[in-house]
Amino acid sequence: MMNDSRSTLEKNLNAIVLCLLLLGCLMVLRPFVSVLLWAIVLSISSWPLYNRLLNWTGNRRTLAALMMLIGMLLIVLAPFVLSA
Repeated sequence: MMNDSRSTLEKNLNAIVLCLLLLGCLMVLRPFVSVLLWAIVLSISSWPLYNRLLNWTGNRRTLAALMMLIGMLLIVLAPFVLSA
């Protein structure tokens, strides 16, 4: 009997601690939500291009990823460089 109440108490305390931990993680991530959403959009929209580069490079993932990185940097940074 005593063991059952203790295990119920432990389960409830574990659930409360888990909820508090989840709430803390969400509070930390809150300022970055828009950035994370943009990262998801860019990742999904550029995936077909990455697959083409992967085929073009002979399934060399590192080279295809490097080419994507350079391309994305040029696309993102070029307007700032040209405007300065």
